[in-house]
Amino acid sequence: MAIRLGLIGWSRHAQRYVRHAPEVPGVSIVSFCRTDQEAGRRTALELGLAYHRDYRVMLRNPALDGVIIVSPTPLHARMAIDALERGMPTLVEKAVAHSMQAGRQLAAVADRTRCKIAVAHTLRYEPFVGRMREALAELGTLRSLSIRHRSPVSTEGRRYPFDGALLGGGVHYFDLLVHLGLCSLDHARFESGALDARAFRIRWQQEQTVFDLDLAWGAPEREELIRIEGHGGVIEVRRFEEPRAPSIPPLLAAFRDYLADQAGPPASLAEGLEALRWVESVGHFLCS
Repeated sequence: MAIRLGLIGWSRHAQRYVRHAPEVPGVSIVSFCRTDQEAGRRTALELGLAYHRDYRVMLRNPALDGVIIVSPTPLHARMAIDALERGMPTLVEKAVAHSMQAGRQLAAVADRTRCKIAVAHTLRYEPFVGRMREALAELGTLRSLSIRHRSPVSTEGRRYPFDGALLGGGVHYFDLLVHLGLCSLDHARFESGALDARAFRIRWQQEQTVFDLDLAWGAPEREELIRIEGHGGVIEVRRFEEPRAPSIPPLLAAFRDYLADQAGPPASLAEGLEALRWVESVGHFLCS
């Protein structure tokens, strides 16, 4: 029997979950929340989904096996807390919260309720990450790693600390680098960088390895270059030139297995909070 999931939010990214869920055996999205009532009812009829204007009503549905939170980042922690308090297993889109304070409040509730929670760090499931692993193994001891990312994403209307490119995009890459075992915030020495709503740059060093992350939103087109230098030479990985595959299906499969006690979470709450800790630490350094 498929796990039955509810979707909190109706952004373009939320709609990707609905589009790709049928590709994942054992997963079914059966309901969603949207504040626009007229549009929500129309979408429910079109897609055959149950519609709720208030996500807290959906959380009371005993037929659901879990929920996915794809709302604006400032709402993530509050909605996840409400879900955990109802005993509802939860998958939260990155960033897991808009601040470490909110993240710690969420962690306290997760510890108390012992309800399952995971974070959707989808970048881990992108095909180019496999190429990065191959390059790291091929080149030996890492000397430097630089990432240049350009995206047409807009930062309009973002109003929270370190929001925009740093929280919206940087959290992806901090999680990925930690997930790959390449760096640790407690051993990173920040050297230089710049920050505004649309872009940020940060350069840091850990032991003998230099890291550069340069991310900008509002660019005319999408571009990404990862340059990895080791004792064995230099390899460049161009993310958007690698074979493309959606990251949602493997993420949903991992969440399915987590709910069935067949695997750990796609990304744990602790890992989500560590990526957020990077965001705040980098933001404080760049604003100091």
